[in-house]
Amino acid sequence: MAKEKIKRRGMLFAKLAKLAFFAFIIYVLVNIISVQVSLSDKREELAALNERKAELELENEEYERLLNMENDREYMEQIAVEKLDYAYPTEIRFYDTSRN
Repeated sequence: MAKEKIKRRGMLFAKLAKLAFFAFIIYVLVNIISVQVSLSDKREELAALNERKAELELENEEYERLLNMENDREYMEQIAVEKLDYAYPTEIRFYDTSRN
């Protein structure tokens, strides 16, 4: 009888060891998948940030160009014509009204 108890305990321990091993394997696989998903998200975020960085660098170059302009009058004329729709008194503008 004592041998049977020892044998049962040994079998029980072996089954528990196998169960623990498979549980550990499943845990590791879930963890790996989780890290891969997180890595993918971070790569997408990095790409978006790099794109935004490029846009901001272009914007900064434009601002530097405007700051380095020697003649402010040119800049003011450009803003008046492009953004405020001003025109010179002798200037004639034609608008295409056939499009809607």
